[in-house]
Amino acid sequence: MSLTLLNVIVAVVIAIGFAALNAAYLVWAERRGAARIQRRPGPNINGPFGLLQPPLDGIKLMAKQLTIPGGVDKVLFIAAPVLAMFPAIMSFVTIPFSDSIVARNMNVGILMVFAFASTGACLYSSQDGVQGTNIP
Repeated sequence: MSLTLLNVIVAVVIAIGFAALNAAYLVWAERRGAARIQRRPGPNINGPFGLLQPPLDGIKLMAKQLTIPGGVDKVLFIAAPVLAMFPAIMSFVTIPFSDSIVARNMNVGILMVFAFASTGACLYSSQDGVQGTNIP
């Protein structure tokens, strides 16, 4: 495996890990603030300051049974969350995290972020009015 490919793989893994941890603990902070406003214990009871709430939520999510409705394309149904997150994850490719951790050194990085964001919007809006859906 070449050094460039290894750098790209490491950068992608770091970006995905950063995004996942960032999202988990921003959700934790939001839930903690909402619990304080609503005067309920909420996420403050699991571990010190409720810091174990995001990992426990992840374990609960992974332990749930997968239910696929009848009459749907099973491959597309399972791949839909990955397709939904693809534009958001790909926008991290253009962000230089340091001098050595850069997935792609592009002069048009901000343009690529906007392009990936619009790709996500196009994917979501293309589902509106699809024939055969049961969504009212």
